Amino acid sequence: MLQERPRRGRAGRWVIALVVLGLGAMFIAPIALVGAIGILTSSLFVSAGADGGAGGPDAGLVAAAEAASARCESATPARLIAVVSLPPPGQTPVDAGLPVQAWGQVLISSGQYEAQRAGEDAQLDPANTASVLDAVAIIWCALYPEIADAAADSPITLTYLALGSAASTDEATEHEPSASDQVRAAQFESLAAQYEERLAHAANAGAGSVSAEGWTHPIPGMSRYQDNYGQARNLYTHAGEDLSAALGTPIYAAAAGTVTHVACTMYEGRSPCNVIIDHGTDPDTGLRVQTWYVHMYPGGVLISHGDQVTVGQQIALTGSNGNSSGPHLHLEVHSGGQVIDPAPFFAARGVDLRNPTTAPQVSGAAGQALAWARTQIGTPYALGGTGPDTYDCSGLTMRAYEHAGATLPRTSREQYAATIRITAAQLQPGDLVFWSTDGTAAGIYHVALYAGAGRIVQAPAPGSTVEDQVLWQENLFGYGRVT
Repeated sequence: MLQERPRRGRAGRWVIALVVLGLGAMFIAPIALVGAIGILTSSLFVSAGADGGAGGPDAGLVAAAEAASARCESATPARLIAVVSLPPPGQTPVDAGLPVQAWGQVLISSGQYEAQRAGEDAQLDPANTASVLDAVAIIWCALYPEIADAAADSPITLTYLALGSAASTDEATEHEPSASDQVRAAQFESLAAQYEERLAHAANAGAGSVSAEGWTHPIPGMSRYQDNYGQARNLYTHAGEDLSAALGTPIYAAAAGTVTHVACTMYEGRSPCNVIIDHGTDPDTGLRVQTWYVHMYPGGVLISHGDQVTVGQQIALTGSNGNSSGPHLHLEVHSGGQVIDPAPFFAARGVDLRNPTTAPQVSGAAGQALAWARTQIGTPYALGGTGPDTYDCSGLTMRAYEHAGATLPRTSREQYAATIRITAAQLQPGDLVFWSTDGTAAGIYHVALYAGAGRIVQAPAPGSTVEDQVLWQENLFGYGRVT
Protein backbone atom coordinates (compact mmCIF):
# COMPACT_ATOMS: atom_id res chain seq x y z
CA MET A 1 0.00 0.00 0.00
CA LEU A 2 1.43 3.34 -0.97
CA GLN A 3 2.50 5.62 1.83
CA GLU A 4 3.64 9.22 1.44
CA ARG A 5 7.20 9.46 0.19
CA PRO A 6 9.67 10.35 2.98
CA ARG A 7 10.02 13.99 3.89
CA ARG A 8 13.40 15.67 3.78
CA GLY A 9 15.70 14.46 6.50
CA ARG A 10 18.98 15.91 7.62
CA ALA A 11 20.32 15.59 4.09
CA GLY A 12 17.59 17.83 2.72
CA ARG A 13 19.90 20.74 2.14
CA TRP A 14 22.26 18.41 0.24
CA VAL A 15 19.46 17.56 -2.15
CA ILE A 16 18.50 21.21 -2.61
CA ALA A 17 22.12 22.13 -3.24
CA LEU A 18 22.43 19.35 -5.79
CA VAL A 19 19.39 20.59 -7.68
CA VAL A 20 20.33 24.27 -7.55
CA LEU A 21 24.06 23.99 -8.03
CA GLY A 22 24.47 20.68 -9.83
CA LEU A 23 23.66 21.90 -13.30
CA GLY A 24 26.02 24.83 -12.93
CA ALA A 25 28.81 22.59 -11.72
CA MET A 26 28.26 20.25 -14.61
CA PHE A 27 28.34 23.06 -17.14
CA ILE A 28 31.58 24.46 -15.80
CA ALA A 29 33.25 21.05 -15.57
CA PRO A 30 36.06 20.78 -18.10
CA ILE A 31 34.89 19.33 -21.38
CA ALA A 32 37.95 17.10 -21.51
CA LEU A 33 37.01 15.52 -18.17
CA VAL A 34 33.47 14.78 -19.27
CA GLY A 35 34.69 13.40 -22.59
CA ALA A 36 37.25 11.15 -20.91
CA ILE A 37 34.63 9.78 -18.55
CA GLY A 38 32.39 9.05 -21.52
CA ILE A 39 35.17 7.08 -23.18
CA LEU A 40 35.82 5.06 -20.04
CA THR A 41 32.18 4.22 -19.41
CA SER A 42 31.44 3.40 -23.03
CA SER A 43 34.23 0.84 -22.96
CA LEU A 44 32.17 -1.17 -20.50
CA PHE A 45 29.48 -1.75 -23.13
CA VAL A 46 29.49 -4.20 -25.99
CA SER A 47 28.49 -2.84 -29.37
CA ALA A 48 25.06 -3.36 -30.85
CA GLY A 49 24.49 -6.69 -32.55
CA ALA A 50 24.15 -7.14 -36.27
CA ASP A 51 20.40 -7.08 -35.88
CA GLY A 52 20.59 -3.49 -34.69
CA GLY A 53 19.74 -4.21 -31.05
CA ALA A 54 21.08 -2.00 -28.30
CA GLY A 55 24.39 -2.88 -26.70
CA GLY A 56 24.68 -3.63 -23.01
CA PRO A 57 27.27 -3.90 -20.26
CA ASP A 58 29.99 -6.47 -20.83
CA ALA A 59 28.70 -9.91 -19.82
CA GLY A 60 31.62 -10.58 -17.49
CA LEU A 61 31.04 -7.29 -15.66
CA VAL A 62 27.30 -7.99 -15.40
CA ALA A 63 27.91 -11.47 -14.05
CA ALA A 64 30.32 -10.18 -11.40
CA ALA A 65 27.89 -7.42 -10.41
CA GLU A 66 25.00 -9.89 -10.20
CA ALA A 67 27.02 -12.10 -7.84
CA ALA A 68 28.13 -9.17 -5.66
CA SER A 69 24.60 -7.74 -5.49
CA ALA A 70 23.47 -10.78 -3.48
CA ARG A 71 25.01 -9.16 -0.37
CA CYS A 72 22.08 -6.74 0.04
CA GLU A 73 19.05 -5.48 -1.86
CA SER A 74 20.22 -1.86 -2.23
CA ALA A 75 23.50 -2.82 -3.94
CA THR A 76 21.87 -3.54 -7.29
CA PRO A 77 23.99 -4.70 -10.24
CA ALA A 78 23.33 -1.41 -12.06
CA ARG A 79 24.53 0.65 -9.08
CA LEU A 80 27.65 -1.46 -8.59
CA ILE A 81 28.55 -1.16 -12.27
CA ALA A 82 27.94 2.60 -12.13
CA VAL A 83 30.32 2.91 -9.14
CA VAL A 84 33.24 1.24 -10.91
CA SER A 85 32.48 3.02 -14.20
CA LEU A 86 33.60 6.34 -12.72
CA PRO A 87 36.95 7.27 -11.17
CA PRO A 88 37.25 7.07 -7.35
CA PRO A 89 37.06 10.24 -5.22
CA GLY A 90 39.65 12.87 -6.12
CA GLN A 91 40.82 11.13 -9.29
CA THR A 92 40.31 12.13 -12.90
CA PRO A 93 40.03 9.54 -15.67
CA VAL A 94 43.66 10.25 -16.57
CA ASP A 95 44.80 9.61 -12.98
CA ALA A 96 42.63 6.55 -12.54
CA GLY A 97 43.42 4.62 -15.70
CA LEU A 98 40.95 1.73 -15.48
CA PRO A 99 38.33 2.77 -12.88
CA VAL A 100 37.80 -0.81 -11.63
CA GLN A 101 41.46 -1.25 -10.72
CA ALA A 102 41.64 2.26 -9.27
CA TRP A 103 38.67 1.51 -7.02
CA GLY A 104 40.42 -1.62 -5.78
CA GLN A 105 43.49 0.39 -4.77
CA VAL A 106 41.40 3.11 -3.10
CA LEU A 107 39.36 0.65 -1.05
CA ILE A 108 42.54 -0.98 0.21
CA SER A 109 44.26 2.31 1.09
CA SER A 110 41.16 3.80 2.75
CA GLY A 111 40.89 0.85 5.13
CA GLN A 112 37.16 0.51 4.47
CA TYR A 113 37.41 -2.99 3.07
CA GLU A 114 39.39 -4.35 6.00
CA ALA A 115 37.04 -2.64 8.43
CA GLN A 116 33.84 -4.01 6.86
CA ARG A 117 34.70 -7.48 5.60
CA ALA A 118 33.72 -8.97 8.99
CA GLY A 119 36.45 -11.56 9.18
CA GLU A 120 36.03 -12.93 5.67
CA ASP A 121 39.15 -14.70 4.41
CA ALA A 122 38.96 -13.38 0.84
CA GLN A 123 41.56 -10.77 -0.09
CA LEU A 124 40.83 -7.85 -2.36
CA ASP A 125 42.62 -8.17 -5.69
CA PRO A 126 42.54 -4.78 -7.49
CA ALA A 127 43.19 -6.47 -10.83
CA ASN A 128 40.17 -8.77 -10.46
CA THR A 129 36.86 -7.16 -11.44
CA ALA A 130 34.74 -9.63 -9.46
CA SER A 131 36.87 -9.08 -6.36
CA VAL A 132 36.57 -5.29 -6.61
CA LEU A 133 32.81 -5.37 -7.18
CA ASP A 134 32.36 -7.68 -4.20
CA ALA A 135 34.44 -5.30 -2.05
CA VAL A 136 32.31 -2.36 -3.19
CA ALA A 137 29.17 -4.33 -2.30
CA ILE A 138 30.54 -5.20 1.17
CA ILE A 139 31.18 -1.54 1.98
CA TRP A 140 27.97 -0.35 0.35
CA CYS A 141 25.87 -2.80 2.37
CA ALA A 142 27.57 -1.70 5.60
CA LEU A 143 27.11 2.04 4.93
CA TYR A 144 23.66 2.14 3.37
CA PRO A 145 21.42 1.17 6.35
CA GLU A 146 22.94 3.82 8.63
CA ILE A 147 22.90 6.50 5.95
CA ALA A 148 19.31 5.64 4.99
CA ASP A 149 18.29 5.95 8.63
CA ALA A 150 19.94 9.38 8.95
CA ALA A 151 19.13 10.74 5.49
CA ALA A 152 16.04 9.18 3.99
CA ASP A 153 15.92 11.69 1.11
CA SER A 154 19.02 10.57 -0.77
CA PRO A 155 20.61 7.44 0.75
CA ILE A 156 21.71 5.94 -2.57
CA THR A 157 23.63 9.03 -3.66
CA LEU A 158 25.14 9.65 -0.21
CA THR A 159 26.25 6.01 0.07
CA TYR A 160 27.96 6.37 -3.29
CA LEU A 161 29.77 9.54 -2.19
CA ALA A 162 30.92 7.85 1.05
CA LEU A 163 32.50 4.92 -0.79
CA GLY A 164 36.26 5.03 -0.80
CA SER A 165 36.45 8.10 1.46
CA ALA A 166 36.19 6.28 4.81
CA ALA A 167 33.37 8.70 5.66
CA SER A 168 31.29 8.08 8.75
CA THR A 169 27.50 8.28 8.58
CA ASP A 170 27.58 11.75 10.11
CA GLU A 171 30.20 12.93 7.63
CA ALA A 172 28.23 11.50 4.72
CA THR A 173 24.94 13.11 5.74
CA GLU A 174 26.01 16.44 7.30
CA HIS A 175 28.79 17.88 5.16
CA GLU A 176 28.02 20.57 2.61
CA PRO A 177 28.44 19.20 -0.92
CA SER A 178 31.39 20.44 -2.93
CA ALA A 179 31.12 21.20 -6.64
CA SER A 180 33.03 18.00 -7.45
CA ASP A 181 30.62 16.03 -5.23
CA GLN A 182 27.72 17.38 -7.23
CA VAL A 183 29.29 16.47 -10.55
CA ARG A 184 30.16 12.95 -9.35
CA ALA A 185 26.68 12.44 -7.88
CA ALA A 186 24.95 13.54 -11.07
CA GLN A 187 27.18 11.29 -13.18
CA PHE A 188 26.58 8.32 -10.87
CA GLU A 189 22.80 8.78 -10.89
CA SER A 190 22.74 9.10 -14.67
CA LEU A 191 24.92 6.03 -15.21
CA ALA A 192 22.97 3.91 -12.71
CA ALA A 193 19.74 4.77 -14.51
CA GLN A 194 21.29 3.98 -17.91
CA TYR A 195 22.66 0.65 -16.71
CA GLU A 196 19.34 -0.27 -15.09
CA GLU A 197 17.57 0.42 -18.37
CA ARG A 198 20.11 -1.42 -20.51
CA LEU A 199 20.17 -4.47 -18.24
CA ALA A 200 16.38 -4.53 -18.31
CA HIS A 201 16.42 -4.07 -22.09
CA ALA A 202 18.74 -7.06 -22.48
CA ALA A 203 16.46 -9.24 -20.39
CA ASN A 204 13.33 -7.98 -22.09
CA ALA A 205 14.37 -8.75 -25.63
CA GLY A 206 11.93 -11.46 -24.63
CA ALA A 207 11.46 -15.07 -25.46
CA GLY A 208 9.84 -15.66 -28.81
CA SER A 209 6.35 -17.08 -29.21
CA VAL A 210 5.75 -20.61 -28.01
CA SER A 211 4.64 -23.12 -30.67
CA ALA A 212 1.62 -25.37 -30.31
CA GLU A 213 4.06 -28.19 -29.56
CA GLY A 214 5.46 -26.25 -26.57
CA TRP A 215 8.82 -25.14 -28.04
CA THR A 216 10.39 -21.71 -28.52
CA HIS A 217 13.54 -20.17 -29.96
CA PRO A 218 16.33 -20.39 -27.35
CA ILE A 219 17.97 -17.07 -28.32
CA PRO A 220 15.53 -14.80 -30.19
CA GLY A 221 18.00 -11.91 -29.83
CA MET A 222 20.56 -13.64 -32.06
CA SER A 223 22.29 -11.72 -34.83
CA ARG A 224 23.39 -14.60 -37.07
CA TYR A 225 22.60 -18.26 -37.69
CA GLN A 226 25.93 -19.94 -38.50
CA ASP A 227 24.46 -23.02 -40.24
CA ASN A 228 27.44 -25.16 -39.21
CA TYR A 229 25.92 -28.39 -37.83
CA GLY A 230 27.96 -31.39 -39.00
CA GLN A 231 30.81 -29.22 -40.23
CA ALA A 232 34.15 -31.07 -40.35
CA ARG A 233 36.75 -29.53 -38.04
CA ASN A 234 40.40 -30.54 -37.59
CA LEU A 235 39.85 -33.37 -35.13
CA TYR A 236 36.07 -33.56 -34.80
CA THR A 237 32.71 -32.93 -36.41
CA HIS A 238 30.74 -29.96 -35.13
CA ALA A 239 27.91 -31.48 -33.12
CA GLY A 240 25.59 -28.52 -32.83
CA GLU A 241 24.46 -25.23 -34.30
CA ASP A 242 26.08 -21.89 -33.45
CA LEU A 243 23.76 -18.90 -32.94
CA SER A 244 25.72 -15.62 -32.73
CA ALA A 245 24.58 -12.80 -30.43
CA ALA A 246 26.01 -9.93 -28.39
CA LEU A 247 27.59 -10.76 -25.06
CA GLY A 248 24.94 -10.98 -22.38
CA THR A 249 22.02 -11.68 -24.73
CA PRO A 250 19.44 -13.76 -22.82
CA ILE A 251 19.21 -17.50 -23.50
CA TYR A 252 15.91 -19.27 -22.86
CA ALA A 253 14.86 -22.86 -22.23
CA ALA A 254 13.69 -24.19 -25.60
CA ALA A 255 11.01 -26.29 -23.88
CA ALA A 256 9.95 -27.30 -20.39
CA GLY A 257 12.15 -29.83 -18.65
CA THR A 258 14.59 -30.67 -15.87
CA VAL A 259 18.14 -29.31 -15.64
CA THR A 260 20.25 -32.47 -15.44
CA HIS A 261 23.72 -30.96 -15.86
CA VAL A 262 25.42 -27.65 -15.10
CA ALA A 263 29.21 -27.33 -15.24
CA CYS A 264 31.83 -24.71 -15.91
CA THR A 265 34.44 -27.26 -16.89
CA MET A 266 34.88 -29.21 -20.12
CA TYR A 267 32.21 -31.88 -20.50
CA GLU A 268 32.33 -34.59 -23.17
CA GLY A 269 34.46 -32.29 -25.29
CA ARG A 270 32.17 -29.27 -24.88
CA SER A 271 33.53 -25.96 -23.70
CA PRO A 272 32.57 -24.43 -20.38
CA CYS A 273 30.05 -23.45 -19.18
CA ASN A 274 27.58 -26.07 -20.35
CA VAL A 275 23.97 -26.82 -19.42
CA ILE A 276 21.76 -29.79 -20.30
CA ILE A 277 17.97 -29.76 -20.06
CA ASP A 278 16.11 -33.08 -20.25
CA HIS A 279 12.70 -32.71 -21.90
CA GLY A 280 11.53 -36.25 -21.30
CA THR A 281 10.25 -38.69 -23.90
CA ASP A 282 9.25 -37.31 -27.28
CA PRO A 283 5.65 -38.47 -27.95
CA ASP A 284 6.35 -38.76 -31.69
CA THR A 285 9.53 -40.84 -31.55
CA GLY A 286 9.43 -42.41 -28.10
CA LEU A 287 13.01 -41.22 -27.58
CA ARG A 288 14.33 -39.08 -24.72
CA VAL A 289 15.17 -35.54 -25.84
CA GLN A 290 17.78 -33.18 -24.40
CA THR A 291 18.95 -29.70 -25.40
CA TRP A 292 22.54 -28.64 -24.65
CA TYR A 293 23.67 -25.01 -24.19
CA VAL A 294 27.39 -24.16 -24.33
CA HIS A 295 29.93 -21.27 -23.99
CA MET A 296 28.39 -19.26 -21.12
CA TYR A 297 30.58 -17.58 -18.51
CA PRO A 298 30.21 -18.78 -14.88
CA GLY A 299 28.19 -15.73 -13.84
CA GLY A 300 25.98 -16.10 -16.91
CA VAL A 301 24.41 -19.40 -15.85
CA LEU A 302 21.12 -18.56 -14.11
CA ILE A 303 19.82 -22.03 -13.19
CA SER A 304 21.09 -24.98 -11.12
CA HIS A 305 21.20 -28.77 -11.38
CA GLY A 306 17.80 -30.24 -10.61
CA ASP A 307 15.79 -27.11 -11.44
CA GLN A 308 12.46 -27.53 -13.21
CA VAL A 309 12.26 -24.95 -16.01
CA THR A 310 9.37 -23.76 -18.14
CA VAL A 311 9.44 -23.08 -21.86
CA GLY A 312 10.83 -19.60 -22.49
CA GLN A 313 12.34 -19.27 -19.00
CA GLN A 314 15.63 -17.37 -19.07
CA ILE A 315 18.42 -19.78 -18.14
CA ALA A 316 21.65 -18.04 -19.14
CA LEU A 317 23.46 -15.13 -20.80
CA THR A 318 25.38 -15.49 -24.05
CA GLY A 319 29.15 -15.81 -23.55
CA SER A 320 32.32 -16.65 -25.45
CA ASN A 321 33.88 -19.08 -22.99
CA GLY A 322 36.26 -21.88 -23.95
CA ASN A 323 36.91 -22.81 -27.60
CA SER A 324 35.13 -19.82 -29.08
CA SER A 325 35.98 -17.11 -31.60
CA GLY A 326 33.18 -14.77 -30.55
CA PRO A 327 30.04 -14.59 -28.42
CA HIS A 328 27.43 -17.16 -29.39
CA LEU A 329 25.25 -19.99 -28.15
CA HIS A 330 26.34 -23.48 -29.20
CA LEU A 331 23.06 -25.41 -29.27
CA GLU A 332 22.76 -29.18 -29.50
CA VAL A 333 19.78 -31.53 -29.63
CA HIS A 334 20.18 -35.12 -28.42
CA SER A 335 17.50 -37.68 -29.25
CA GLY A 336 17.82 -41.14 -27.76
CA GLY A 337 21.42 -40.35 -26.82
CA GLN A 338 22.37 -39.37 -30.37
CA VAL A 339 23.24 -35.88 -31.63
CA ILE A 340 20.85 -34.68 -34.34
CA ASP A 341 20.56 -31.55 -36.51
CA PRO A 342 18.78 -28.86 -34.44
CA ALA A 343 17.21 -27.01 -37.39
CA PRO A 344 14.84 -29.72 -38.70
CA PHE A 345 14.08 -30.88 -35.15
CA PHE A 346 12.92 -27.39 -34.16
CA ALA A 347 11.15 -26.85 -37.49
CA ALA A 348 9.07 -30.00 -36.89
CA ARG A 349 7.98 -28.42 -33.60
CA GLY A 350 6.96 -25.07 -35.07
CA VAL A 351 10.16 -23.10 -34.45
CA ASP A 352 12.39 -21.64 -37.20
CA LEU A 353 15.89 -21.40 -35.73
CA ARG A 354 17.07 -19.29 -38.66
CA ASN A 355 14.40 -16.59 -38.23
CA PRO A 356 13.57 -15.98 -34.57
CA THR A 357 10.72 -13.84 -33.34
CA THR A 358 12.54 -11.03 -31.58
CA ALA A 359 9.60 -8.86 -30.48
CA PRO A 360 8.67 -9.32 -26.81
CA GLN A 361 5.67 -11.57 -26.46
CA VAL A 362 4.17 -11.59 -22.98
CA SER A 363 2.10 -14.58 -22.00
CA GLY A 364 0.68 -16.21 -18.89
CA ALA A 365 -0.59 -14.53 -15.73
CA ALA A 366 2.06 -11.78 -15.76
CA GLY A 367 1.11 -10.66 -19.25
CA GLN A 368 -2.61 -10.82 -18.47
CA ALA A 369 -2.11 -8.83 -15.26
CA LEU A 370 -0.17 -6.12 -17.08
CA ALA A 371 -2.70 -5.96 -19.91
CA TRP A 372 -5.56 -5.54 -17.43
CA ALA A 373 -3.66 -2.91 -15.40
CA ARG A 374 -3.26 -0.85 -18.57
CA THR A 375 -7.06 -0.75 -18.92
CA GLN A 376 -7.18 1.07 -15.56
CA ILE A 377 -4.89 3.94 -16.62
CA GLY A 378 -6.59 7.20 -15.66
CA THR A 379 -8.44 5.71 -12.66
CA PRO A 380 -8.01 7.94 -9.57
CA TYR A 381 -5.71 7.01 -6.69
CA ALA A 382 -7.14 6.64 -3.17
CA LEU A 383 -5.39 5.22 -0.14
CA GLY A 384 -7.01 1.86 0.57
CA GLY A 385 -8.62 1.70 -2.88
CA THR A 386 -9.04 -1.74 -4.42
CA GLY A 387 -11.27 -0.80 -7.36
CA PRO A 388 -13.19 -0.44 -9.44
CA ASP A 389 -13.42 3.33 -8.95
CA THR A 390 -10.12 4.01 -7.12
CA TYR A 391 -6.87 2.17 -6.42
CA ASP A 392 -3.81 2.46 -4.26
CA CYS A 393 -0.56 0.86 -5.42
CA SER A 394 -1.07 -2.62 -3.99
CA GLY A 395 -4.80 -2.55 -4.68
CA LEU A 396 -4.01 -2.17 -8.38
CA THR A 397 -1.46 -5.01 -8.45
CA MET A 398 -3.74 -7.29 -6.40
CA ARG A 399 -6.69 -6.77 -8.75
CA ALA A 400 -4.49 -7.07 -11.85
CA TYR A 401 -3.32 -10.54 -10.85
CA GLU A 402 -6.81 -11.45 -9.66
CA HIS A 403 -8.05 -10.83 -13.20
CA ALA A 404 -5.21 -13.08 -14.43
CA GLY A 405 -6.33 -15.91 -12.14
CA ALA A 406 -3.63 -15.47 -9.48
CA THR A 407 -3.96 -14.45 -5.84
CA LEU A 408 -1.86 -11.75 -4.19
CA PRO A 409 -2.17 -10.50 -0.59
CA ARG A 410 -3.35 -6.96 0.12
CA THR A 411 -0.33 -4.82 1.01
CA SER A 412 2.93 -4.10 -0.83
CA ARG A 413 5.01 -5.67 1.96
CA GLU A 414 2.87 -8.81 1.92
CA GLN A 415 3.12 -8.97 -1.86
CA TYR A 416 6.92 -8.75 -1.64
CA ALA A 417 6.93 -11.69 0.77
CA ALA A 418 4.59 -13.66 -1.50
CA THR A 419 6.74 -13.34 -4.65
CA ILE A 420 10.05 -14.93 -5.59
CA ARG A 421 13.17 -12.77 -5.82
CA ILE A 422 14.53 -11.87 -9.24
CA THR A 423 17.22 -9.43 -10.43
CA ALA A 424 16.88 -6.40 -12.68
CA ALA A 425 18.40 -8.43 -15.51
CA GLN A 426 15.62 -11.02 -15.13
CA LEU A 427 12.70 -8.55 -15.15
CA GLN A 428 9.91 -9.40 -17.53
CA PRO A 429 6.70 -7.45 -18.24
CA GLY A 430 4.18 -8.08 -15.48
CA ASP A 431 6.76 -8.66 -12.72
CA LEU A 432 6.42 -6.52 -9.58
CA VAL A 433 8.77 -3.69 -8.61
CA PHE A 434 9.12 -2.54 -4.98
CA TRP A 435 10.40 0.60 -3.23
CA SER A 436 11.54 0.92 0.38
CA THR A 437 12.22 3.90 2.66
CA ASP A 438 15.17 2.24 4.41
CA GLY A 439 16.50 -0.47 2.11
CA THR A 440 14.77 -3.29 3.99
CA ALA A 441 11.64 -5.37 3.36
CA ALA A 442 10.09 -3.80 6.47
CA GLY A 443 10.39 -0.37 4.84
CA ILE A 444 8.55 -1.25 1.62
CA TYR A 445 5.94 1.40 0.82
CA HIS A 446 5.18 1.08 -2.91
CA VAL A 447 4.69 -1.54 -5.61
CA ALA A 448 4.12 -1.33 -9.37
CA LEU A 449 3.93 -3.62 -12.40
CA TYR A 450 6.94 -3.65 -14.72
CA ALA A 451 5.80 -2.74 -18.23
CA GLY A 452 9.02 -3.45 -20.17
CA ALA A 453 11.54 -1.03 -21.71
CA GLY A 454 12.32 0.54 -18.33
CA ARG A 455 8.71 1.59 -17.63
CA ILE A 456 6.04 0.72 -15.03
CA VAL A 457 2.27 0.86 -14.60
CA GLN A 458 1.40 2.16 -11.14
CA ALA A 459 -1.12 3.86 -8.89
CA PRO A 460 1.35 6.50 -7.68
CA ALA A 461 0.05 8.86 -4.99
CA PRO A 462 -2.91 10.90 -3.69
CA GLY A 463 -4.14 13.40 -6.26
CA SER A 464 -2.93 11.34 -9.22
CA THR A 465 -4.27 8.54 -11.41
CA VAL A 466 -3.07 5.14 -12.57
CA GLU A 467 -0.30 5.80 -15.09
CA ASP A 468 2.41 4.36 -17.33
CA GLN A 469 5.73 6.07 -16.59
CA VAL A 470 9.50 5.58 -16.45
CA LEU A 471 10.69 3.30 -13.66
CA TRP A 472 12.08 5.75 -11.08
CA GLN A 473 15.26 4.92 -9.16
CA GLU A 474 14.89 6.73 -5.82
CA ASN A 475 14.38 4.19 -2.99
CA LEU A 476 14.15 1.34 -5.54
CA PHE A 477 14.39 -1.83 -3.46
CA GLY A 478 13.86 -5.00 -5.45
CA TYR A 479 11.76 -7.12 -7.78
CA GLY A 480 9.33 -10.01 -7.41
CA ARG A 481 7.72 -12.61 -9.64
CA VAL A 482 4.29 -14.08 -9.04
CA THR A 483 4.33 -17.89 -9.33
